[in-house]
Amino acid sequence: MTLQTGPAYKDGPVIKANFQKPSKVKRASARLDAAVARLEAALESRTLSTSGEGLDPELSRELETLRGQNAQLRTVNETVSGRLDGVLDAGGERISFEGGSGYHDHNWGFWEGVSWQWGQVEHDDLSILYGRVFPPSEAADPDRIPGFVGVLGPDGPIAYSTDVTITETNDERGQPLTVVVNATRGNVLDIELAFEVESAITTDAAGARLLANRMDFFQLRGTYTVSGRVSGRVIGFTSPGSAETFRGR
Repeated sequence: MTLQTGPAYKDGPVIKANFQKPSKVKRASARLDAAVARLEAALESRTLSTSGEGLDPELSRELETLRGQNAQLRTVNETVSGRLDGVLDAGGERISFEGGSGYHDHNWGFWEGVSWQWGQVEHDDLSILYGRVFPPSEAADPDRIPGFVGVLGPDGPIAYSTDVTITETNDERGQPLTVVVNATRGNVLDIELAFEVESAITTDAAGARLLANRMDFFQLRGTYTVSGRVSGRVIGFTSPGSAETFRGR
């Protein structure tokens, strides 16, 4: 789970948009429900009551796997943006997030061999989120999975684009140094986000059992310089933010 918070908006706007689960989750859950029902029917039909041998072992194992995946899908709960209340105690300092804005996400499905790029920054009444998922080649062509940039305001989404480029550079150690994101969508969106890394937490994704791949997972803190146009509004600001990415081992 990733939790990204913004400042405590005591005098400013708070994002209170209410987002439901994406339809793809509901469709996946329905498919798993149907698969479980079919397997249960097959198991019943193959019960060897006269010989006493019981259920087919292979089908039993597959059924248990599907039941587990179905249970996980039923617990998916993500919020793209919403109100956040709480406090953070660090180094003797207490930081309040009372009345702030934040979001919650949750990964579901099959993530073996998967990596991604992700980042978020906010300033005044805007929050900008970008991301791209890289599936293993046997699951999908990574070049056909586009990046995404979304811009949210106090009342919810303002603009988005899948015409996105995300360019990363490394330092001399091969670790992330900068990220530049460009996104366009007709007259609605044309922005650039330039991110400079200031600090990083590195995790061995396989060793930590995050993902079954031999990659290092980087959680980055730094500064974004943002410029461009959103729904006819010219924007330009510098603000702290965060990002995630991977590097091969």
